[in-house]
Amino acid sequence: MKTDWIEMIESNIESQKSLIYKKDIKFYGVDKIVKMASIVEKFSKECSVCIQKKTEIEDISKNLGNYLNNSVKLRKEYEHLSDEITEHLKTEHQIFSKTYFASLYSAYGTIAGLLAGFIFGFIFFKENLFTSVLIFWAVGIIVGRFYGLRKDREVAKENRNL
Repeated sequence: MKTDWIEMIESNIESQKSLIYKKDIKFYGVDKIVKMASIVEKFSKECSVCIQKKTEIEDISKNLGNYLNNSVKLRKEYEHLSDEITEHLKTEHQIFSKTYFASLYSAYGTIAGLLAGFIFGFIFFKENLFTSVLIFWAVGIIVGRFYGLRKDREVAKENRNL
């Protein structure tokens, strides 16, 4: 159920969208602000930090055009505020971005694959070390991506994503 505050945030953002380049709307995740607002609203009853984040979201929604159309400093401030809110939701409330685990596990798979390829190649295929590293790197990134996407689907089923 939408509260008056969420509707105000949506209204503010819609009125600001006409001031922003269409590519910037997608690039800076403007539509994600409403989702963040509804999650922060839900947790603000028991979380004092979420109460503070509500005022930040309100400020963002009212000044979105200024943040994204003016100086680089204001764009960085917008990104900083958005990242702070996202980080709080991730650490305190286990709310993750859509592809968080796919990215994270791909990185882990890359590192593990490179290490395994180097070790395996050094022990068994000294003359083809590069090939061994390349094959294990590819396998590591694929396996990491697979498990990351699976975890992202679990998080989505539990309705814990932005």
